[in-house]
Amino acid sequence: RKSDFVLPFYFAQLPAIERPDWPAFRESQRRLASGLDNVSMAVTLDTGHRTNVHPPLKKPVGGRLAEMALANTYHQPEFANASGPTVNLAKKKESGILITFDHCEGGLVCTENSEPRHFQIADQSGRFVQANAELQNGNQIWVWSESVQRPNAVRYAWIPYPNPSINVYNHSGYPASPFSINLDEFE
Repeated sequence: RKSDFVLPFYFAQLPAIERPDWPAFRESQRRLASGLDNVSMAVTLDTGHRTNVHPPLKKPVGGRLAEMALANTYHQPEFANASGPTVNLAKKKESGILITFDHCEGGLVCTENSEPRHFQIADQSGRFVQANAELQNGNQIWVWSESVQRPNAVRYAWIPYPNPSINVYNHSGYPASPFSINLDEFE
């Protein structure tokens, strides 16, 4: 007999560490979580250690996983933003890309009162270059580079160990996941 109950599944995305293949693995984790019902991922990129696969900052990871369960399994509205900002839409704007995020009620914020960092942009050739980024309209980031006039792809924190650390969070203090997106995905 088929049950209406579906067991929720929560997991931690790989943290920051100097391992060259980890950005692609993190992306596969992000896509898995966004493509399956009742599966959620806690972003841990800001808790990593350069050489230790088991970073010492356990409390933020455990807290994020618990708060995701409170939001998704126990429907506690005060934890609705617990997943952190997730990409909802990316589209060409002028000579850049405008990214719209979900799970950022109250707006996106950048730590240290700085501009968003660790963004890259590419044209049809697929060659990524460092890009400028700017918060817009609360839940959007505009990304551009003078050297890319017709952007086709954007990625964020696509490095094994971001230094300085990532700085894009929602107003509730949850970090945005690293991602790599081709604009064709939104057509």
